[in-house]
This record gives sequence, structure tokens and C-alpha cells, in this order.
Amino acid sequence: MMCPVEATTTPPLRRKLTAIVAADVVGYSKLVGNDEEGTLTLFRQYSDVIAGIVSSHGGRIFNTAGDAIMAEFSSPVEAVRASLAIQREVERQDEGIAKHRRIHFRIGIHLGDVIVDHDNLEGDGVNVAARLQSQADPGGILISGDVYRQVQGKLDAAFESLGRRRLKNISAPLPVYRVLPKSRSWLQRLLHRANDHRTLAVTTGAVLALVAAVFLVSSPSAIWNTIAKTIGGLPEEPSIAILPLKALGSGSQEDYLSDGLTMDITGELSRFKNLFVIASNSSFAYKDKPVEAQAVGRALGVRYLLQGTLQKEGSRVRISAQLVDAPSGRQIWSDRYDSQGEDIFAIQDDIIETVVARLAIQVDTAERERIMQNPTDNAEAYDHYLRGRQLFDLYTREGNASAKEAFSRAIELDPNFARAYSWAGYTDLEDYKQGWSDNTDSAVRLATQAVTLGPDDYYTHWTLASVYMELKDMVGASREYNRARELNANDPDLLAERADMLSFQGDTAGAIADIERAKRLNPNFPEWYQWSLALAYFQDRNYEETINLLTALSDLPNEAYLMLAISRAQTGKPIPRDEIMENLRSKDPDWTPEHLDRMPFAKEEDQEHWMTGLAMIGVR
Repeated sequence: MMCPVEATTTPPLRRKLTAIVAADVVGYSKLVGNDEEGTLTLFRQYSDVIAGIVSSHGGRIFNTAGDAIMAEFSSPVEAVRASLAIQREVERQDEGIAKHRRIHFRIGIHLGDVIVDHDNLEGDGVNVAARLQSQADPGGILISGDVYRQVQGKLDAAFESLGRRRLKNISAPLPVYRVLPKSRSWLQRLLHRANDHRTLAVTTGAVLALVAAVFLVSSPSAIWNTIAKTIGGLPEEPSIAILPLKALGSGSQEDYLSDGLTMDITGELSRFKNLFVIASNSSFAYKDKPVEAQAVGRALGVRYLLQGTLQKEGSRVRISAQLVDAPSGRQIWSDRYDSQGEDIFAIQDDIIETVVARLAIQVDTAERERIMQNPTDNAEAYDHYLRGRQLFDLYTREGNASAKEAFSRAIELDPNFARAYSWAGYTDLEDYKQGWSDNTDSAVRLATQAVTLGPDDYYTHWTLASVYMELKDMVGASREYNRARELNANDPDLLAERADMLSFQGDTAGAIADIERAKRLNPNFPEWYQWSLALAYFQDRNYEETINLLTALSDLPNEAYLMLAISRAQTGKPIPRDEIMENLRSKDPDWTPEHLDRMPFAKEEDQEHWMTGLAMIGVR
């Protein structure tokens, strides 16, 4: 007779409700690849810091796989408090570390039911926290709706709803919130920046400006602007990107019109000093692509997106537009416009007015009226003007000639069209710069006429400044560039080109500052920004940085290539002369060095530096 086998039973799984904090390092693999030992040492240091903060808030770390850290808290309030403390402490310690070595954490927090497996926790509650973490910004914190309901009103923090999000391998979309630490008082933030004598002096001035503002103005925004102008880097304005209007037709007519209108709406909005507007060519990276508002907003660093469609049938144009809050994806405003062609400018003005009103920009009536002036009342002239701009962007001799014809036709149709004169002058200037012509009289005449017709249009002053710079009239160039910048401080191309003037004058620090600002306004900046930055370093006799910048680029114009060749020669790594000439003439078979002494250096020693460099590489 067989003895009965005792039945064994598996103990039931133990579950509990807890707040899970998931943290990991942004770009950990790249950091390790660049500096394995340094990154691992720093990560261990920060892991100890995090462990201490978690413990002090009543939490427990239960998993540390790779660069991830998982912790549990019995209180959601303490979980968020600990996470805020972690990000603050990491940010503080990062200040003393080189930027390329800094570690940034992302954090996700969820309150959910989990399975207890010895010292480890598993289940959807853990997975949701990990998925939230993966969507957080570097240095940021995302929480689920379950956490938000428990912590709202109990913390010194603000919360921004991002709507319902679908998380990977989680069945239903969940409400998600971004945690925003409440700002320290303005005096605290200002004094925090006083970490050296120079900054302390600026900070003291800012504090005095604040005191004066409190007594002299009653508008909080005016006080904010007073402070923001005194110390750079404060987010003083709402930010927006105008995405390319989607042409619904299949012909080139709709395409150039939609592109032209997009650029003009961008340009007009950027003239409002209280609005931060991303450059057109950064926004054009999303042309004809599906757009996910949150992703685009994060990529471009803006709060708002303006997007829409354009359809043209004969003389009738229909535009649909909508303003979107990028972080939440929420539509703030939308409208549809029908035009018979002649009132296309009224549509532009209405869009601009509506966007400005919705963003609560405070612009006085006089400035609004000045900015909203139409470039022309003649729709056909405007059409030729848009065609000319498109042709100019080909940057070829033939394209420049065709653009000149288009601008000339626009001027014939409307003799008072200031921007058409401005761009016609710029095509003549391009002929001179490229050595296709020795005559600058026409460029001067057209650019001066543009300023006369459009004295409040920054484009006209910009073109005249460019002409003056080529003629080595640095007094005139400086005056016109500065006037253009006064009228529109938000055009990144203007800032980058003005940086060239500063470099030619020898103000390399000012040039670099302008280019960095231009890059922020235009995240997808064109390569010529890097040429401008290289010019600043070349003028500073920093040949290694000049080489680093220029060798990273794919297509150098001849002047930039010459800077590279001279810098290589100055550092003892010359390029053979035959190779130099082959590269120069591959861009333009008719290229000669005869115009190279026209480079507009303001100082004799800089002109001599350039000419000596050309002799070193055998071009002169």
C-alpha cells in the first residue's frame, strides 16, 4: 500500500498598494562610451546621493539594474518630494562638472498595486512608473493621474496636465502630469547667479532695477521684462513655431504659395519683441510629415504650434489654421479663411492678430499698426516676390539671375514695394560677392530705395547693412544692422549675419553670443551659421576650433574652405595647393582669387592676417 503524498501548496502572491519611483540616466550608453570610468564613478556617487534622499523621505530602493533605480514609498506625497529633491541635488552637483560629462536623470512616479517577491516588486504598478520615466524630459518628473489626485494641493510644486497618454505595453491610456517645481523668489534666483564679481555686479543692478520697477510700474509683466532685459537667459516671452502650411493641391503653385505664406507669417510674428519665434527653416523640417504636437514642441523647444492647410483653386485660396498647446496637444483656436487672392494679406494679418491675442502678448497699438503694414496691396506683385525668393534660395548664378527678373517684375507692378527693392538689391550684392559682377552701384541704389520706402521694415535695413559691409563701410553697416535688430531681435538669420560684421570688426565675443542666440531661435540651423562661428574663431586666431567646426560640415563655400586651408597651414597640417585649387574650382569652374582682397576686415592687422594666410597656401 502506497503512502499518501503530502500535498504541497504554493503560498498566495502577496500584493500591496505603493508609490513607485523609477529613475534612469539619459543617454547612459553614450556617456559610458565617451568616458567609461568617469561615468561609472559619477553614477555611483549620484546613486549614493539618491539612496540617502530616498531613505530620508521614508522610501526604499528595491532594484538597481544597470543605470535604473527603482524605489517605493508608502506615501505618494513623499515620493514626489524625494524626486524633486533628487533632481535639485543632481542639478546642483552637475554645476561643478564639465557639460559633456554631466548626468541627467528622468523620473516617473505611479501609485499602483504591485506584487511582492521577496525584496523585489513586480507588476503593472512598476511597469507604469518605468514607462512614465521613459517619456520624461531630462531632469524632469512625470506622474500618473493616480499620484496627482493624492498630491495636489499638498506640495510646493505646480503640475501641468499632458492629457491622456498611451504607454508601451499598458492597455489603456493614462492621464499624465508634468511636475514643475515652484520658482524661487526672483531675488533668490538673481542672487544665486552671483557666483563671481562680474555676475554680482550685474545681479546688483538687476535688484536695483527690480526695486525701481516696483515703484514705477504696476504691470507684473513690465517688472518681469525689466529683470529679463538686465540678466540674459530668463524665459521672458511665450514661444511658438509656425509649421509649414500643408498644400492640399498637387501643383507647384500651391507649394510656393504655402511656403511663402508660412515664411511671411513667421517673419511678421517674430517682429513682436515679446514673442519667441522659431525660424522657418527649423519648422520646415516637418514639412509633409505627420506631426505629433508634444514631440515637435519638445524638439523645437516651444510651447505653441501654429499649423494648417492651404488649397488653391484658380484665384480662390482657402487656408485652415489652428493654434495648439504643444505640451498637452490641446487645440486653443482654429479658423478657416477664404480669399480671392487680393485679400491674402488680410488673412495673414488676421492669423497674426489672433495668435498674438491668444498668447496674451502686450503690444501697444502704435507698434501693432506699424508691424501689421502690408508689404504690398498688389497680389500679382506679391506672387512674383515669392517666386523670386524661391529662386534666390537655389544659390546658383542662373537662379540669382531669374530671381532678379522676378523681383524686377514685382517692382514694375508695385513701384512702392519696399521688400521687392530690398531683395533685388540683395541679388545684385550676391553677384558681387560671388565674383559674377564688379558693380555695386545697383545694389546700393536698390537697398537705399528699399529703406526709403520701408523705414520700419527690418528687412530693408538688413539688406543695406549687407551692402555697406561688402563695401567695407563698417560705420554704415553697424548702424543699419543695429537698426534692423532694434526692429526685430528674433530673426536668427539676421543675428548670424550680424555676427559676421562683429567678427570683421574684431568683436569675436559679441559675434559668438549672436550666433548662439541664433541657434536657439533656429534649432535646425543651416550650415552657414557654423561658417559664421568659424569666422569668429578664425579672427580670434583659434585655428584648432576653426578646423573642428569646418571639417564637420558637408559643403563649404569657397571663402569658408579658404579659412580651413589657412588654419590647417597655421597649425602645420597644410593641404596641398593642387588639392586646394581643385576644391575651389569644383564649386565654380570660373573661380579666380582676384576678389579675395574685398573681404571687409575693419582692422589693418586682420586684413594682413587674411592676405598672409592666402600667401601661405599659395592662392595669392
